Amino acid sequence: MFFECFEFGWKSFEIAERIQTPVFVPSDLDMGMNQWISKPFEYPNVPMDRGKVLLEKDIEDLKGSWGRYLDKDGDGIGYRTFPGNKHPLSSYFTRGTGHDEYAKYTEEASVYLDNMDRLKRKNETAKKYVPAPMMHSMKGATVGIIAYGSTEAAVLEAQYQLDAEHGLKTDFMRIRSVPFTKEVDAFLAKYDQIFVVEMNRDGQMHQILLTEYAQYAVNLKSVAFGDGMPASAKWVREGILAKYVKADGKQKAAASKKKATAKKVTKKAAPASKLKKDAKKPVKKAVVKSKSSAKSKRK
Repeated sequence: MFFECFEFGWKSFEIAERIQTPVFVPSDLDMGMNQWISKPFEYPNVPMDRGKVLLEKDIEDLKGSWGRYLDKDGDGIGYRTFPGNKHPLSSYFTRGTGHDEYAKYTEEASVYLDNMDRLKRKNETAKKYVPAPMMHSMKGATVGIIAYGSTEAAVLEAQYQLDAEHGLKTDFMRIRSVPFTKEVDAFLAKYDQIFVVEMNRDGQMHQILLTEYAQYAVNLKSVAFGDGMPASAKWVREGILAKYVKADGKQKAAASKKKATAKKVTKKAAPASKLKKDAKKPVKKAVVKSKSSAKSKRK
């Protein structure tokens, strides 16, 4: 996984050029501030793919008829030229306001909507180029686990413990990119219970998944925890068990044991309603007199 820190660095530039959009590569603080043993980095052995670029010859063949934002291939990505292109028809103006397919200024609503639809198609195309998730499958798995980043080692250990100690078999998918790929689509459709493990207070990935896959909202369960320390198998395991529901609908967790204990304690204690009722009754004083004292009083 540490090799990915290097690989994603250069690969993000290639994706940015092919999709023509900014690409962000988040990294875990724990990984960046400590020394780790890693496999040797593999440098790219082929030139980077810079996407749809028109050179002088290409523009000449098109006789100068091209549009910077023209979706010629139906994938939402237009062709572009590089600075320094010597063809007189290679230039275009990039503006921050509304524009048409040929980069000309416009305020027409229909043209604006067409451009927004193109950007949506481009986002779908991006799924083909971003890194696919890593899978750690287990035979007979009944639930799924989703995580990302350096939580991988802790999740793998917790995955083993859940199987060995609790008989709970899981499939684990480590997401490596957004937008989500077709592998994520298939994984979410496969399980009724999917635990989203992450090292932060608010469960940010869980929130993103809920937005993108609202149809699976009832199946997604957040296991978020952030105490400033690296992820541990213990809180991953216990977090999953606390929210895992067996096929018969019963909760299998430490929390269920607490409920059972609470019931026993409540059974011994008198109900509040009975205590109130007893409080209203008049208090009778019991006086015990001996026979000898009663006789002395009669005399």
